[in-house]
Amino acid sequence: MSTDEKSASLKEVWEAAVASDTPYWRERLRELDDDATKMQQTTANLLKLSQAYTKACEAMAVARMELADGLTAAAADSFGDADLASSVPAAEGEDAAAGDGSAKAQVAAIRELFDQMAVAQEMERQQVHSLVTEPLQEMLDDPKGLSSGSRLYAAYNQMSHDFYEALAEFFSLEGDGASALAARA
Repeated sequence: MSTDEKSASLKEVWEAAVASDTPYWRERLRELDDDATKMQQTTANLLKLSQAYTKACEAMAVARMELADGLTAAAADSFGDADLASSVPAAEGEDAAAGDGSAKAQVAAIRELFDQMAVAQEMERQQVHSLVTEPLQEMLDDPKGLSSGSRLYAAYNQMSHDFYEALAEFFSLEGDGASALAARA
């Protein structure tokens, strides 16, 4: 490189870098912010649905318990009647004359069926809560999570604006020598 060639000053290199990078990075940050906002909305919607599902499971458990109580009470009353109790088929190995025992077994079987359904559905509710609802809630509550994207994007825009204003003010200072350096400092 000869000394006759013109070299760029630090200021020119900086201005060229800022002019070329800023539009790209601002556009890319805007796109990422849009993506994060969409993901946050989707996550919030899924969280809302999983919470509604959990509440519906709890309501279904109450309704199932009331139905089981009603059915077992009606069955006990019905099987308490001599005519109805005799129509209940005897269990294997049980004497047909002991229909009352079979009726009690039938009522117990109804109760056992509803108890098994309750256990299975409670496990399902707990799994949805622990595997879906809690992680989604943590994603939204995490200060570095999905909800922080817009805040960070706004902070970047503000700091970038402040930086470029300070840079413009710095480069606008005129003069040479010690007084210009002191003013710039």
